[in-house]
Amino acid sequence: FVTAASLPVSAVLGTFAGPATATMFGPGYGPAAIVLAISAWSIIPRLLEGFVVQALTVFDHQALTIGTRLLGLSVNLVVTLTLLPRYGLAGAAIGTVAGELVKLSAALWLLHLPASWWAATTTRLARWLPSFAAMLAVALFLTRPWPLAALLSVAAYLLTARLAGAVTRDDLKGLAR
Repeated sequence: FVTAASLPVSAVLGTFAGPATATMFGPGYGPAAIVLAISAWSIIPRLLEGFVVQALTVFDHQALTIGTRLLGLSVNLVVTLTLLPRYGLAGAAIGTVAGELVKLSAALWLLHLPASWWAATTTRLARWLPSFAAMLAVALFLTRPWPLAALLSVAAYLLTARLAGAVTRDDLKGLAR
């Protein structure tokens, strides 16, 4: 559910960063839109990594969680310092996304999940692809007015997710608990 919930947030923020920034802060903040558009994609790995780190903590691997976070921080710093002179704040945003992806990858690798978990997860995520495609299609065709396009694209995502079987009754019952 974390991926399913964070994906539309990242996609909507990434797609509508320009109009959202201009609407909320004024046209003078237009250059900040690229930073928001890139940074939005750090939401997914950041949320997923939180759950993976909790699992590592349950298995009494706190030292490993510190290691993954230090690795992610190191990658963030190296990428940011490398890209910052040429790309400015957009380079820093890319560094953040890179650091988050490395941190999540390292934590997943250390968790040693069985092949059956990966197979089930891949199958489950594949069910979300039509939902993501529907959301992007609506977002791209309805770029104006952007709040309506954002709302309709998320609605298309949720409806398609339900129709594609990505969300089951048991999932909805689990959310109600």
